[in-house]
Amino acid sequence: MSRRRRRHGPQEGEHTIYRGEDEIEVRVRYSITPGTLAQLYGPPENCHPGDPPEVELLGPHDLTPEEAEQATQEIMNEHDFDDGDEY
Repeated sequence: MSRRRRRHGPQEGEHTIYRGEDEIEVRVRYSITPGTLAQLYGPPENCHPGDPPEVELLGPHDLTPEEAEQATQEIMNEHDFDDGDEY
């Protein structure tokens, strides 16, 4: 479950993951920056491959590498940049 502020540019929010067999809730704070779409037509000097969105985890800082990867993937999968385009 993610809560997001909708606006252009970097966005901050919270995402919940579950830790351990007891499924303890861990709220992960993050910042996500939208990517840029590829330009694949027109003069070659105007073409570029585009950039994917970037997620920065802001806390907590005791996440295992597996938890950090899980949170990052879930945030990327759930995030909507309001423009209807896919990156």
